[in-house]
Amino acid sequence: MDNQLNLLISLYEGEKLRLQKLIDECLDEVEYLMAHYHSQALYQLNGRLQTLKNIDDKLFDQKVGRQRRIDNLQKRMETESSDYKLEYYEKELQRTKEELEKLNQIPNQVTLPNNETLVDETLKSW
Repeated sequence: MDNQLNLLISLYEGEKLRLQKLIDECLDEVEYLMAHYHSQALYQLNGRLQTLKNIDDKLFDQKVGRQRRIDNLQKRMETESSDYKLEYYEKELQRTKEELEKLNQIPNQVTLPNNETLVDETLKSW
């Protein structure tokens, strides 16, 4: 089951890249209606991908949120001139990196007897 889930996620990731490329090409060619059509498909695909990644890793949303916070803090630090704010951003950045590291150390799924995951067990009960 885990291999199938990873395969499905990788296929969706490939489709995501393809759709993003199509959007960029449509925008270059001033085909805004087609770009909009592809962006709607990308939106739906991102929702499915997020669901699959949450099945694979129950802490996925929290990890992504921490990573976005880190990226935003780093961008703010690049443009900030106030020493006081820089100090605050550095402390927040360090704290958020530590939180992300703790989340990354938690195992993705609980393994049940016979090396089955919770998803496998749930699917068998249907």
